[in-house]
Amino acid sequence: MTRDVVMLQGDGDYDAAAAFLDARAKLDADAEAVLGSLTHLPVDIQPVYEDEI
Repeated sequence: MTRDVVMLQGDGDYDAAAAFLDARAKLDADAEAVLGSLTHLPVDIQPVYEDEI
């Protein structure tokens, strides 16, 4: 997988990178449940990310 990421970065192929993320950047139900259970934890800094730069 590391090879794939490095190749996508080097090629600069936006469409291929988007397809790669669509196929692999998903959490399963167990991971979603664990993340959902962490909402009660305090966060010292809450960053705000702009949609565009």
